[in-house]
Amino acid sequence: AWRSRLRVLNADESISCVTIFKNSGAAAGASLEHVHSQILATPLVTPGLQRRVEAARTFFQQHDQTAIEWCHKSEREFGRRIVIESDFFVVHCPFASRYPAEMQIAPRDPAADFSEASDVMLADLAQVLRDALTRLNTVFPGAAFNYILHTSPTTSEATTGFHWHIEILPRLTGLAGFELGSGMHINITAPEDAAARLRAVVCE
Repeated sequence: AWRSRLRVLNADESISCVTIFKNSGAAAGASLEHVHSQILATPLVTPGLQRRVEAARTFFQQHDQTAIEWCHKSEREFGRRIVIESDFFVVHCPFASRYPAEMQIAPRDPAADFSEASDVMLADLAQVLRDALTRLNTVFPGAAFNYILHTSPTTSEATTGFHWHIEILPRLTGLAGFELGSGMHINITAPEDAAARLRAVVCE
């Protein structure tokens, strides 16, 4: 469904950016009880995506690989923050996680536009996403969370080095004065510890 809607929206010349996300639980901003994701399309590239696009391009120009490719290699060498590896995807708890048990899902092979993913790849993603959320709910039962798909802008601007990915952001802690005042996050759980607990869950 995400891919289908993205393809339609990508063809609309008045749209520059599409954000797909899910809010689960009141602490994550959910206002409806039934299971659903949300899609917002805007006529401009949002500031958050613009920063990601620019950072990805700069990293690629300097290192001749995407930042996520480099990250996957580094995480395999370190060996303590990867949660799941499938045929097409790597799931890990980022080194600079903002929230306890934060996870990133990204394709092994770089691709900027989610709407170009194949049926086989999406079937694998569905299983990986289900697995990651099952692990999260097992370790932190009933935890509220957001997940966000970061895909390239729909405009023709260069997206060199951009690597689409999904962030899973558990809402186990709130933002207080320091976070709001400084723009910095305090994470009370080391990503290595979170990854170990998530990996230990047996998913059927």
